[in-house]
Amino acid sequence: MITAKQLNALKKSGVSVDTKKSSERIIEAFKSATTMQKSEIEKLSGLTKFGFYKGVSSPKTVIALAQILNIAPSYLIGESDSKDPCNDDLLNAFYKKCKDGDKIKTVKAKTATATKAKPAVKKAVPVKADKKPVTAPKKTATVITEKPVKAVKPAPAPIKPKAERIVAPAPAVKTPKTHKIDDELLVTLLKALSIRAKFGGEAEKTYNEVVGLLIK
Repeated sequence: MITAKQLNALKKSGVSVDTKKSSERIIEAFKSATTMQKSEIEKLSGLTKFGFYKGVSSPKTVIALAQILNIAPSYLIGESDSKDPCNDDLLNAFYKKCKDGDKIKTVKAKTATATKAKPAVKKAVPVKADKKPVTAPKKTATVITEKPVKAVKPAPAPIKPKAERIVAPAPAVKTPKTHKIDDELLVTLLKALSIRAKFGGEAEKTYNEVVGLLIK
């Protein structure tokens, strides 16, 4: 078991192997915890819940989540895709690695560079001159025959333009009224929601959604 005093001695450097996976898994793990577990995680790590909702992959967040929620640290940092349970050996080994300052290699996406094949250049083939002389074509007399004149059809009667329909203007859209809340009332409401969220239920769900919107 790792104590809060031991975690406090660790540095705040990132420990994720895959930054995207680690951030998503830390947020998911903290959201899935109960109210009591979240309180224990915050107390053990010495951090507020906002750091966990942001997906910060520090030694304190990873070890606190792994120990309280029984999740292997390798899964939380994106090193493994298998969500294995945690034990004392895994936890102590990861703590020692963070304490000794061992560098954790981050995964970088490899981009394959495709080599374009150069088009083959065909050699110009010389054209042989024709030895036979070119003779001019013989002129033939063209007989011009007069075509019969077609009768001209009378022009069609002009089409009367249709009367344009008068379209009534669309009704004006009423804009919803906005309610202004001063800062003191907003803080009071947020505190009240935080107290109700400790008992779980819809209040806890609403509180987590509000906090998620505020930290974006």
